[in-house]
Amino acid sequence: MIFQYRFNYKINSLPYTTIFAQAAGFKAAWKLPAAGEHRHIRSVSDIHEYAELMYESHGFNGRSCLLKNICQALQYTERKDGVVRKILKLLAGSYINNSTWHEDPLFCERHIRDCPLQLIGFNSFAEG
Repeated sequence: MIFQYRFNYKINSLPYTTIFAQAAGFKAAWKLPAAGEHRHIRSVSDIHEYAELMYESHGFNGRSCLLKNICQALQYTERKDGVVRKILKLLAGSYINNSTWHEDPLFCERHIRDCPLQLIGFNSFAEG
């Protein structure tokens, strides 16, 4: 079994059309151990660090892009009360270290301005 974090983004070259756009994606994957296998311990902070480094390796602000990604994902799942939303809230809460961050309307806006990437959507397995 594999745990993966995948993020696809699009940047429009011209603000008034999507004809000229650049799209790409990032993916980080970890093989989860089967019964009886040696376990490699990874913490949630490791996942955050790897995701930040992934953005930074492409010249973006790693922290802002990850927080923007988390904010947009939580907004996307706001109308749903499923497992994906609960996992996102756990990941976000441990990354931000501030239990009232979601009450500050400027928190996400600040990171949206600092990162040009736009969340395209979720894979269909996350729907439901």
